[in-house]
Amino acid sequence: MSKLKNPPTLPQVLKDKIYKTGQTRGSDNDVIYQNRVNRNNTVLIPYEFWDQVSLPPSGESCFEKGFICLIKPQDYFTNSNIESDLQERSLTLGVNALVFYQKRLDWGKYNPERLGWNLANNRTNPLQGNYVARVAATTSSTNGEKICRGFNKTSMKGAGIRLFEYAS
Repeated sequence: MSKLKNPPTLPQVLKDKIYKTGQTRGSDNDVIYQNRVNRNNTVLIPYEFWDQVSLPPSGESCFEKGFICLIKPQDYFTNSNIESDLQERSLTLGVNALVFYQKRLDWGKYNPERLGWNLANNRTNPLQGNYVARVAATTSSTNGEKICRGFNKTSMKGAGIRLFEYAS
């Protein structure tokens, strides 16, 4: 009777490549999306697409590590029914939804620091904050420095992954 042999082990370079296929890339401190993370991390869902894309993939009851709904400041502050609209969708600012600042105009008009809001501190429910900001620097105006608030330290770099990158 012959003995079964273990299959040969893969070279380290191939093991690394296979490992990386389960990850997503493309982030630094200037963006909210995480870099080199597993595809089952927290999912970032734009509020404007919530009704079309908020359900997890077919056959799954939830996103494995949760989600964060990102709301544009203009959408949040100009909608007089925003609280009830969020409630209808089971969303709560600071729990599973954030206001996401990307435009300098919004930062100036609806500045969260003047409102006394807190930065989000968690990637999972509860988020322990109301907003996150990634506003590019500009030389065309005074006070044109980059605004990068929330999820930008090494241990909390990025808030999550894009919805289309998610896989269980």
